[in-house]
Amino acid sequence: GPHVREVQLTGGGVRLVCEQGEELAGDVVVLAPGPGAAPLLAGLGVDVPLRPRLEQVAHVAHRSGTVVSDTLPCWFDGPVGDRPAMYAMATPGVGYKLGVDRPLRDWTLEDTDRSPDEALMGIVRDLVGSDLAGFDPEPFDAQVCCWTESPDNRFVIDTLPGGVVVACGDAGEGFKFSALMGPVLADLAEGLWREQGLRETG
Repeated sequence: GPHVREVQLTGGGVRLVCEQGEELAGDVVVLAPGPGAAPLLAGLGVDVPLRPRLEQVAHVAHRSGTVVSDTLPCWFDGPVGDRPAMYAMATPGVGYKLGVDRPLRDWTLEDTDRSPDEALMGIVRDLVGSDLAGFDPEPFDAQVCCWTESPDNRFVIDTLPGGVVVACGDAGEGFKFSALMGPVLADLAEGLWREQGLRETG
């Protein structure tokens, strides 16, 4: 969709100004802009020291060649010495997803390189070889993605006067928590909408 470059409070709602000049208006807006959160919030007078970064994940397959990972548990292995923390979770129908908690670099809008890092792939191979004996240690894919860290690695969720709900700084875990976050953000948006209605009717 369109790239939103500015959020404007109109006194009776919210206007989104897009890169190509398109404008979208509503009573309430939910801002969950990922790495673009800091500049949008700065335009509203809110300074949150967010840090968007590029991270890497990989998928491994079972040695049998069958997809048996769908029901495997999620797990987290904390950092040990120089080895970074890692997590694993099933991607249904695909394989077992492994994430390495070592950023490739800070994200910038101009940085479009999504080439996987071979050193991080080596860490994945070592972990699978030592701890996941049933899986082929050679990942069959790797993806570089962006996530945004808050100063304490906790979600930033709040409402702003004028009809704005904010959700950012999820450190790559927003999707994992979407079943919870959706209702929370919807409740916050509905609460702002009701407050506006009460103010308008006196």
